[in-house]
Amino acid sequence: MEMRPFASIFGQMNVDFIFHGIDALPVLGTEVLATDFAMCVGGGPIVIPYHLEKLGVPAKLGTILENDFESVIARELLHRINYKNISEYSVHAKSPVVFTSVLTSKNERSFVSFNAGVDETALSSAQLLDFYEGSSVTTFPHDLEIAKELYSRGVKLVLDSCWSEDISLSKYVDSFPYAEYFTPNSIEARAMCEEPDLLKCLDILEKYIKFPLIKMGSSGVIVKIEGNYFHIPPIRTFKPIDTTGAGDNFIAGLMYGMWKEFDLFKTLKCANILGGLSTEVLGCFRTDLTEAMLNEELANHPEVHQVFDQSEFTECTKPY
Repeated sequence: MEMRPFASIFGQMNVDFIFHGIDALPVLGTEVLATDFAMCVGGGPIVIPYHLEKLGVPAKLGTILENDFESVIARELLHRINYKNISEYSVHAKSPVVFTSVLTSKNERSFVSFNAGVDETALSSAQLLDFYEGSSVTTFPHDLEIAKELYSRGVKLVLDSCWSEDISLSKYVDSFPYAEYFTPNSIEARAMCEEPDLLKCLDILEKYIKFPLIKMGSSGVIVKIEGNYFHIPPIRTFKPIDTTGAGDNFIAGLMYGMWKEFDLFKTLKCANILGGLSTEVLGCFRTDLTEAMLNEELANHPEVHQVFDQSEFTECTKPY
């Protein structure tokens, strides 16, 4: 009998063209040369079930693919990473796949994307709820009514933030009551809370989320629990090649900890580790990831410590 998926993740299929090692962005009408290139499955929804299955957690992906050439490319790239647990849906969309050119230099990344906006809202509520049937955790769906129904069924929802120039708490306030976790990074948290002090940001987020946390990339995570602030430091100094997809891998680590029923600190350590490990390869995927690799990192993870002031921890200036 097929094991029911612990995590069912629905989202758009992403394909990345990664131009790595450029010195500067090209001025219009000019050309720059990259030192490395990869065409691969991009970040987003697929990252989570892919890495969960590498860690022995039953998971599946739902996505919209058609018979257009771009969907053919996406299927071929999925085949190359040997990912098969996919529920495909057709809505007769012209361009369901998101294509992104990722331009990476030593210190920065830039993106050029094409996104026709074909997401799960193109499916009926019945189709979506059937896809999620039997799962215990997923990422927050676009449709709040679907989120409410999943929540009523006991499905735990992880709400990620998305940077925009007008980011604000008001964009998330209706979703917060149904979210198990909310995962902003330090830049997003400061902007939406309109507060430079990250500990005060946690105070604000605590009004909406039981366990408010803020990602700080290679500097780890801070969280507030029962009135106290804690810093979950990074496992070690990673040597990042490409930080694309680190945020999605962080969520995969959260879900792994939830699957194992770890306490919050150990769960966040797992999230730290998967986010960090993903930066050591070009693209979003650690094809060599194993549970033994994660356990080894966990065994050597520094202890969580309580903090009382923002000056007590070093903050990465470019969080995932």
